[in-house]
Amino acid sequence: MKEYPRFFLILARTIDHRVGKNEQGRPDVPVLTMQEALASFAIRFLIVLVNFATCAAVIANVIHHW
Repeated sequence: MKEYPRFFLILARTIDHRVGKNEQGRPDVPVLTMQEALASFAIRFLIVLVNFATCAAVIANVIHHW
């Protein structure tokens, strides 16, 4: 039974995806250490910033070509 890499579990937690500890495990929200939780927060914050920048660019383009 090979466990998934910790980065995979951090990424799964970041996007609220349930995974098991291994292939036979029951899907559950991965429990992270404080350092891994901060890494997950940084990834999610980056995703939100990209979304805001994209929306701002689209709105600016609409206003510019109105």
